[in-house]
Amino acid sequence: MENLGFVQAITEDFKKDLLEKIKQELDHFREEFRCKETQELLTRQEVASLFKINISTLHNWCKSGYLKKYALGNRIYFRRSEIEASLIKI
Repeated sequence: MENLGFVQAITEDFKKDLLEKIKQELDHFREEFRCKETQELLTRQEVASLFKINISTLHNWCKSGYLKKYALGNRIYFRRSEIEASLIKI
């Protein structure tokens, strides 16, 4: 009978440790996913279709300073986090 109580105590401790480890891993995964999500790069075409505008309008917005673009070789990219941050609440 005493052995049963000892096994239950070990099982409860194991369960608590396991749940704590799972929570830590989920928090780590969530933070890692959030970092990757904010670093996502969009092409000019993707941004234009997101706003339902023409590429020339997107070019004008960049010249006006509304959006910041990044170049890699011949390609132009926009950070999704900056695109979302540029939206003005009305």
